[in-house]
Amino acid sequence: MDHDHYPERTIPAGWWFHGQEEGDILLDFPLFLSSSESEARGYAGPDGRLFRIWVPELCVVDTLDVEAVRLLSRGRPIHDPYDDQVYDTAEEFLNACSSDTWEAMEALGLPSEALVYEGGIQNLYLRNPQEVLDAARIELVGAEREETALLTP
Repeated sequence: MDHDHYPERTIPAGWWFHGQEEGDILLDFPLFLSSSESEARGYAGPDGRLFRIWVPELCVVDTLDVEAVRLLSRGRPIHDPYDDQVYDTAEEFLNACSSDTWEAMEALGLPSEALVYEGGIQNLYLRNPQEVLDAARIELVGAEREETALLTP
């Protein structure tokens, strides 16, 4: 983990991921897991599959933490590419964008594991997810039996 100097918090274990088509979980790098089943289901589309991923205990950088945002921005103004706004301080950014930190924080360069928010929904960002997923339990939602999916980069 490359965020030893950022404030961290321990996250819950259960996350949702959308599979884009039948078969393997298609991994994008970075990988985003959602705390919301309906959010993940929306990204899955009508033919996608939904997975519940139980990650091991993990400490991550939370992009709602003002000190973490200060460190990520290195004291520079924060540009949010989503709405093309510029915020002079971490406090100003969080006051305006606390429900949508995703795009601006990703543009700054996130550490390996971070919590980002979109529409108020908490999402787990994993830059290199393989190590975390190797230790995770993965369930195909709606399957008659628990199924371990193949992880394909």
